[in-house]
Amino acid sequence: MMVIFIMFHIGTVAAKANEHSDTPYTFGFDTYQGYTQTETRPKTYTSYMYMYCTSSEILGTVYSAEAYGADWEYSYGERCSKNGVWKKYFTEGTKLPITNDVYEKRFRDAFIQGSLVNDQGFGSCMFWGLWSPDSIGY
Repeated sequence: MMVIFIMFHIGTVAAKANEHSDTPYTFGFDTYQGYTQTETRPKTYTSYMYMYCTSSEILGTVYSAEAYGADWEYSYGERCSKNGVWKKYFTEGTKLPITNDVYEKRFRDAFIQGSLVNDQGFGSCMFWGLWSPDSIGY
């Protein structure tokens, strides 16, 4: 009887994580601002974060993305990599999970910080896409 309950309970957690909706983001980089970030959203599971770059101003331009945990009561954000993987790289059309330990470090809010990697000499670029702080099946 107990084994059945545990299996049912695990299935429920997985279903809830998939209920998190994607949030649109806009990353705007220029020569004066080296990084930008998504809005902060609640993180409720020990799951991947997810990011999908749907379009960019300059095709082939790349930005890096890192997971952060946030405690806005103390105006504090901390980089939260997992297994030493700090950054993922995105260009138009890239859709990736971002491994993190935000929830394990007891943060309950999260955001993704982006940095421009390759501006092809233009000095600035815009990116648009979707992201989620909790995503089991991206």
